[in-house]
Amino acid sequence: MRIAGTEINLQHKALEIYVSGCRSPHCKGCHNPELWSFDVGVDCDPEELAKLTNKLRELKTAKLVDYVWVLGGEPQDQPEAELITMLRELSAIAPVMLWTSYEEVKPALLPYVTYAKFGPYVEGGEPYVEPMFIIKLANKGQRIINIKEEQRG
Repeated sequence: MRIAGTEINLQHKALEIYVSGCRSPHCKGCHNPELWSFDVGVDCDPEELAKLTNKLRELKTAKLVDYVWVLGGEPQDQPEAELITMLRELSAIAPVMLWTSYEEVKPALLPYVTYAKFGPYVEGGEPYVEPMFIIKLANKGQRIINIKEEQRG
């Protein structure tokens, strides 16, 4: 698994982690087509993962972030064992939101994911503001769900 980049989203108090790689078919009008390739960025080896977790701890201590967002590419197209390792480390520090075009989170990932944005990008769809995080999503086929609440419910 490769990390293409990170970004601090101050508006939503999230550390965004972009993974590279997305299997076909790709969403027409995708906002990150440069991340379709699985070869972009750096390997998320133990050293890189330590850098990410240290960065997250620093940002949490400084009260700049409350969440981790894992985006792509497509996070769920990554090698499962590597993604689990990363999510396990990060979710021990802050709640994780997985941004996926799929309609469910793989069962092996569920213990490490608090929120998920589901649904593919649909070009020309009617955007709307999702109420939980006040995030503008591309279309009403996309939604954010609190996975932990769903599991309890």
